[in-house]
Amino acid sequence: MKPTQPIDETVWTFIQDRLGFSEGEMRTFRDNPANTTLIQRGLALQDKEIVFEFVDAHGCYSHRAGDRLVFDPLGNLIMDKCPQRVCHHAITAGAAHLFAAGELLFHGIDPHRMRFKRFGCMDVGLHCGGWGRAVMELSIQDAGMPV
Repeated sequence: MKPTQPIDETVWTFIQDRLGFSEGEMRTFRDNPANTTLIQRGLALQDKEIVFEFVDAHGCYSHRAGDRLVFDPLGNLIMDKCPQRVCHHAITAGAAHLFAAGELLFHGIDPHRMRFKRFGCMDVGLHCGGWGRAVMELSIQDAGMPV
C-alpha cells in the first residue's frame, strides 16, 4: 500500500481541531513524513474495524461468549457496537493485539496472518483462585458489518 494522494486541507484542519494543535504544532506535525503516511493510509482504512470476540467467558462477571468489542484502526472503542458494560481487564488483555493489528493494517498487512490471535483476561479462573476465564479472538471486519 503506497500512499500517493495528497491530503486535502480539510483533513489537516480536522486533525488540527481534533488534536487541539496550534499553528506551530501543526507545522511540526505536518513536517513529520510518518504522520503524513499514517493519515493517508488511515483514510483508506476508515471502512475497517478491529474486533475482539469472546470465544469463551466461563465465570466472567461482565462478558459472555459471543460478546464483541469493536475498535477503529486507531484503537478507539466504538461504544455503540459493544456491550453496555465493558470490562477494562478485557481491553487491557488485548492491548498488544490491538496495537499490532493497527500497525499491520497501516502497513498493508492482513492482521489475520498473525500466528496467535487469541488472548485471555488476567483472571486465572475459579480453579486457580479467581472467578472466571475469558478468552478473546482478534479479527478484522468491514465497518458496515452488523454487531
